[in-house]
Amino acid sequence: MSIEDLSANPSFRAADETISDPLPISWLAVLALIAGVISLLAPLTKAMLVACAAAVLLGVVALVRIAKNRELTGARLAQIGTALGMITACWTIAAEAARNRYLFEQAGIHAEEFLETLAAGNRHEALELTLVEPDRQITGTNLEEYYSSDPERVRSSEGFFEDQGTLLVLE
Repeated sequence: MSIEDLSANPSFRAADETISDPLPISWLAVLALIAGVISLLAPLTKAMLVACAAAVLLGVVALVRIAKNRELTGARLAQIGTALGMITACWTIAAEAARNRYLFEQAGIHAEEFLETLAAGNRHEALELTLVEPDRQITGTNLEEYYSSDPERVRSSEGFFEDQGTLLVLE
């Protein structure tokens, strides 16, 4: 190694030589990344879609500002935050659509069963189908006797049997 090579080495520079400061990171890019990471919770609750929108919006604004001001850095942070926000929003919307489709199909199946039971004249069995499954009586229970044994259940069943929709199906 020669003396010229030593002077090119940064540790042998003179004290008065200045090294340029690193460029500042855009705070919008950092916020976009934070919102993007938080948006990963969006599939748990639709309320977190706000974080998805914030990540995308902050990321785009940060990228525009970084493009205009060459003294700012953080484009990758903004891109990652924007991508996380968009991917999570799409994931959440697709999951919600699939969930709604499943619930709609199940509602149709249960409605068909209910209407067939009611049309067959099994009024108490149909009344039982209006309850959530854990609240229903054990199979084999005499439902007519069960519903006539308690005044509150009598009122409930009379209201059901006198309802216009029930009467329409029974006709």
